[in-house]
Amino acid sequence: MTDKKHSELSPSSTNRWWNCPGSVAASRGLKETESVNASEGIAAHKVLERCLKNPNLSAFDMIDSVVEGIEVTEEMAEAVSIAIDIVRSELQKGGELLVECEITVVPNEIKGTLDIAIVKPFDKITLIDFKYGKGVLVRADNNYQLLTYLVGLARKYEFDTADLVIIQPRITSEEKLSRWTCTRDDLDTYEVELLRHIALTKEKEAMLIPGDWCRWCRAKATCPAFRGELNQAMVSVGNRELIFPDVKMLPLETITKILDYRDRVEDWLDAVSGHAFGMLEAGQIVPGYELAKKRANRRWKSDEEVLKAFAELGDKLFVVKPISPAQLEKIVGKERKSEIAELTEIPDNGYTIKKTGAKK
Repeated sequence: MTDKKHSELSPSSTNRWWNCPGSVAASRGLKETESVNASEGIAAHKVLERCLKNPNLSAFDMIDSVVEGIEVTEEMAEAVSIAIDIVRSELQKGGELLVECEITVVPNEIKGTLDIAIVKPFDKITLIDFKYGKGVLVRADNNYQLLTYLVGLARKYEFDTADLVIIQPRITSEEKLSRWTCTRDDLDTYEVELLRHIALTKEKEAMLIPGDWCRWCRAKATCPAFRGELNQAMVSVGNRELIFPDVKMLPLETITKILDYRDRVEDWLDAVSGHAFGMLEAGQIVPGYELAKKRANRRWKSDEEVLKAFAELGDKLFVVKPISPAQLEKIVGKERKSEIAELTEIPDNGYTIKKTGAKK
């Protein structure tokens, strides 16, 4: 679920401010940097929305089209198709389908836009969250985000039980679907706790508590609790202790030096990860970690066998699109280079940081 109009207490960030009430004030006024992964997630959600609202439209029909500034790939289409199949299977059980619906959870406090809900008034609500990311497994059990949305739905619909469902087609583990059922009594208990945690965020000296939720916090660069946890976790060599300072207090020359060494630090972290991988492969135990199969898309065992089996489909078996501008230039030569230039454009992908004088 993505909250189109972010509020300080958005449902999608409930896990963060529930566990770290001080993060609300600490994040206030800080701009959220949108990553490529986040942009792809927004595009995948838009493709899902369009397909669910138009039953005749397939996610695969949208391959190579540009949605929210992102090109729809076969991988994205396949992930969205998995979600569509699950939603339509749930819808066959009956109920009203809500897609990208804005919900007020607590008036003047929390509102957001849920992905999907299937509502059978006075009976059951199925609340579905589609997550396009593949790095972090999210479970439906007592999920703060989904329960927060359910509080909002409960203001509009009477129900006895609710199924909370999370679909993660690209997750590296085998658990692509997570489901958890709660009763109206469970939700009433949660709502009491929700209101209490909202109040905690408004305290003058709201606590800053580091944890996994820091990953998506805008304030982590300046948060003393986050830095303190890192300082305790980092390895010290001899009497030289590694300290993570407040970013805003760093002089320019130090910022420059850190940027200069950024790649080497990332290489070291990759080396640590690689060493741990080798330990797990060798059968050693690394507490809290295990080997998992990498995500892979389906592919044909033999193109020839596919063409033979579905020959009656003719041209429908093929996707035809122009080759890239660079490939075309090699074919037609410099004589038509200006003609190619008139037909091309360079998309604006935003900004990144690079060393002065370095090539992009």
